[in-house]
Amino acid sequence: MMKRIISCLLVCFLLLGLCPAALAAAGSPTATAAVTANAQGSATVVLTVKAGSGSSHGRVTATMPAGLTLASARSLLGSEGIADLSSTKTSLRFAWACYADLKKDTAALELKLTGKPGVYALQLSLPETKETVSVSVEIPGVFRDVSADDWFFNAVYDAYGRGLMVGESSDLFAPNDSMTRAMLITTLYRMSGSPAVTGENPYSDVPAGSYYEKAVIWAMQKGVANGMGGGKFEPDTRVTRQQAVTMLYRYAVKIAGIRTDERAELGRFTDSAKINAYAITAMRWAVGSGLMKGYPDNTLQPNGTLTRAEAATLLVWLAAKV
Repeated sequence: MMKRIISCLLVCFLLLGLCPAALAAAGSPTATAAVTANAQGSATVVLTVKAGSGSSHGRVTATMPAGLTLASARSLLGSEGIADLSSTKTSLRFAWACYADLKKDTAALELKLTGKPGVYALQLSLPETKETVSVSVEIPGVFRDVSADDWFFNAVYDAYGRGLMVGESSDLFAPNDSMTRAMLITTLYRMSGSPAVTGENPYSDVPAGSYYEKAVIWAMQKGVANGMGGGKFEPDTRVTRQQAVTMLYRYAVKIAGIRTDERAELGRFTDSAKINAYAITAMRWAVGSGLMKGYPDNTLQPNGTLTRAEAATLLVWLAAKV
């Protein structure tokens, strides 16, 4: 009976916002926070309350630093008392009231965080004691062949986070591998929301059920990409830089409806004569809009193979405009 009365009183403290005054009088305990687990793209943080007078109740608030998402939060106090927890993807509010002071080093709160690879400074505030508990949260990378100092780091993880590109294996992105026609069309199909596709596949070299079948049919129907002649699409052929830019230009015009009137003169590039007639408008737009830049030797290399890292860069640029 006595426990029930105490429970009711504690609920009142939590719900009516009377905790601050009560906690200030009792003196909130010091807390610590530490990363207890790391996995690809995520980390787990546990807040621990040290034992002492006033540890029977406390309050914690936090705002996630940019780039870090609060995937879930849960109280670890169990039947020790009552917890009031509310959270969003970017913020947290947690208060607890227990029947007695907590045992030494009691785990009180577990946070599961996700984000792009990197190290984040997470600040957990204890309002009553005006303390701030800081914890360095490292989000491990998914791909072990993409390092933070690589020029394509942000683009790769942005493309991956948007669901446009995946790795060539569970932990390898293969940034320097060639992009194929099938790969590029599939990324544009995903960017468009992977819409339903009807109609027959017109190409003899696209086997039914392949990962790119729907994307190829969609691209043909929308005019984003054409076949290579002879009733073939050549899905496994390496896509050149001018082919890629042309597909992106057609996507921008026919699907995204974004501005494409930027034009640049290409004569300043020493290999501009190698640009095929079908790709000139697209290449002028790509250079004029900043989508594509020349190489240090003042070339565009229109017939050079597009790498997966370069593809990620182009796709992220275009996705930001859509």
